[in-house]
Amino acid sequence: MVPHRGPNGYSIDDHEAVIYRAYMLTILLLLVKLDFDLYDVTFLNDVVAANCMYLAF
Repeated sequence: MVPHRGPNGYSIDDHEAVIYRAYMLTILLLLVKLDFDLYDVTFLNDVVAANCMYLAF
């Protein structure tokens, strides 16, 4: 059975795996950050920006 391919050539499953890894990375970074300062808004913005860049490329 051939997996369905998206317009960019990646399968839907591949794309979901990339998003899953990005969210897991975010959770890991947040758990590390919990030891210091959870309410550092600039850090949270950096994580969101990093995930956007990760998903874009």
